[in-house]
Amino acid sequence: MDPNIENIQKLVHEELGTGFEINETDVGRAHATYHLNSKEKSYFLKTSKNDTRFQVEGPVIEHLNSKTDVKLPRIVDFDNTKSDYPFMYMLTQKVRGENLNLWDSSGGRSFPFLSVENKKKILFSVGRELGKLHSQTSTQNFGFLESKNNQLEIKQKSSWPEIFKEIIIEQQTENFPERFSQLKPEVKEFVSNNIGKISECNKGSIIHQDYRWPNILVDKSSVSAVLDWERALYGDPEYDLAKAEESLLQFKTEEKRKIYRESLFDGYREERTFSKNWEEKRAFYRALRPVEALWTFDGWTKGMDDNKKDRMASENKEKLRQRISELN
Repeated sequence: MDPNIENIQKLVHEELGTGFEINETDVGRAHATYHLNSKEKSYFLKTSKNDTRFQVEGPVIEHLNSKTDVKLPRIVDFDNTKSDYPFMYMLTQKVRGENLNLWDSSGGRSFPFLSVENKKKILFSVGRELGKLHSQTSTQNFGFLESKNNQLEIKQKSSWPEIFKEIIIEQQTENFPERFSQLKPEVKEFVSNNIGKISECNKGSIIHQDYRWPNILVDKSSVSAVLDWERALYGDPEYDLAKAEESLLQFKTEEKRKIYRESLFDGYREERTFSKNWEEKRAFYRALRPVEALWTFDGWTKGMDDNKKDRMASENKEKLRQRISELN
């Protein structure tokens, strides 16, 4: 049983009143999430005890709801001070839509089994929503975000290459699990030799950094809400797009990826044009995409048997080395 359930019940009663059924959807180490349903209304509650990234999510969504028309949940209340409860929380109205499952249909509609035309429509909408985010938050600034008194501020203003190195090297590569430690010098050398490819990036925007199917709600053939803004910062919008392409288009053949990539990019171009060196930047960002998979390896392989885990480790090491060698 969730040890916080009594506090959750108290919060729901104070914020929404009585008559709500509380259903745990996920109770993990960093976050816990709940669906709150009455006969008339439905809400979503997300809580966190210690994750500092959670502190910016509410302010980011509030900021974007006031400054853009990106499709987002509407916040009823959030508090990241832990002044009233032993956790931070964000309470939002439930949004109509569903997460598309990338691999099978056990958790809802499965993206691979949709019709070709429906896939294209959805990816066009997904690309357009990302383009809206980038075009409507365009700025000369780059930096990580923080919340002060529930207000959004840029914690650190710097150049994009410096921020990118902090993400890839300091946050991710330096924290590889032990089994990947031998790759650290290779990643550092590659970044050092190729960082010039993004040196001319002088205009940033709010970027999501985790724009993938579990964080996108789809209603019929269009995006109804973008979720999970904890990793948002002011960065290069085309880094966000390159990461999204990798996460969203996990098809077995390049032929299929190409078909659906165009739908994603066409939607994006409805809102924002690519930079002149987009393809060069895309290749650089794409080469480093496996770094995040290695950094988070212990989390996403939890529960796998050892043989499968070893196979996943080998495949991802090989993917990283192959992509690096293609650009060297």
